[in-house]
Amino acid sequence: MTKEYKQLNQEEGDVIYLLLKQGKKQNEIAHVLKRDKSTISRELKRNKHQKFNEYLPDTAWRKTLKKRQQGRKKKYLEKDDELKQSVLSLLQIGWSPELIAGRLKQNLGKTFNQESIYQYVYSLEGRKQNLRQYLRRAHRIRRKEFGRKNHKGKIPNRIDIALRPKIVETRQEFGHWEADSVLYQGHSQRLSTHNELKTRFLVVLRLKDNTAEHRAELINQTFKPLPRQAKKTKTVDNGLDPPVTRR
Repeated sequence: MTKEYKQLNQEEGDVIYLLLKQGKKQNEIAHVLKRDKSTISRELKRNKHQKFNEYLPDTAWRKTLKKRQQGRKKKYLEKDDELKQSVLSLLQIGWSPELIAGRLKQNLGKTFNQESIYQYVYSLEGRKQNLRQYLRRAHRIRRKEFGRKNHKGKIPNRIDIALRPKIVETRQEFGHWEADSVLYQGHSQRLSTHNELKTRFLVVLRLKDNTAEHRAELINQTFKPLPRQAKKTKTVDNGLDPPVTRR
């Protein structure tokens, strides 16, 4: 019986990077992640950074997302440019997706669901055009009327990644960091990783526990001695990590 292949996720990519830096071999990495060695080998071969000739987890994850996007079927609106222009025109004059779907069904004789319009508005292309500004009640992400609610709470004073300075994306300026948490499967060990984007310099902090207070204290102790030019921005994942005091 053939084993079902399950693609590596972003957290596993971070673990691979850390273990490679520690000099671990592919079979050892596979053992830690409880993955087949061929899966690790395939990941390193497919997603190695061509310029730096090494495995970088954020680059690997972007490549994975790009491949997924390319592999998806085009949605109905993306296939029909004339239909898309009709929808955009009606959105821009204040029509709701429900009204648009009804009018298109009446005029074209086609069953057209308003959910398709909402999905397009909140798609990558729709966000680039800022289409949600035309909705009567726009949210940052698509919310289903009776969908499950997030019970984890909200991150206090959270700033959306879209508002991050554009210079960060170019990786040409020193002092911009990305932070994440790494949990080892089957182990109690917890790590807090901090990656400087231009130089790829990595700071790994071992946490004694998972409390917000301990994590914030350890991060502040580590970064406080650095000059201001070395700590311009820090981008963290969407987890509920503690706020970090910037000095």
